[in-house]
Amino acid sequence: MFSRPLTDASDARNRARRILPRLVFDYIDGAAGAGRGESGNRAALQSLPLQPRILQDVRERNLSIRLFGQDTGAPFGIAPMGMCNLAWPGADQMLARLAAREAVPHGVSTVASSSLETLWETSEGRAWFQL
Repeated sequence: MFSRPLTDASDARNRARRILPRLVFDYIDGAAGAGRGESGNRAALQSLPLQPRILQDVRERNLSIRLFGQDTGAPFGIAPMGMCNLAWPGADQMLARLAAREAVPHGVSTVASSSLETLWETSEGRAWFQL
């Protein structure tokens, strides 16, 4: 469908807008309430300076940490997404498998497409319920 790779989050969003039904895109893309939380989060992320480390050997790197008594592959995880199977059949299971493979937490929405028990098993115990 797309011949070129994604370049950034904005590119992914534009592609999703073109291929998903509008109701599905609006549900996934939308923010809660008036969107103040989303805009605040974006502003906070944009205010963080990144310091490039030029000519550094990065072949061996490790982002793993211990989080709530569990070893994780990164200091972040997969955010909850309600009814993600609307965007792609089996997306919730794919995300759970990804969480297991990468050893990161998998946020499970209160309106997930699959049961918490199923996602807990698929994610190999890395499912966190959003309440």
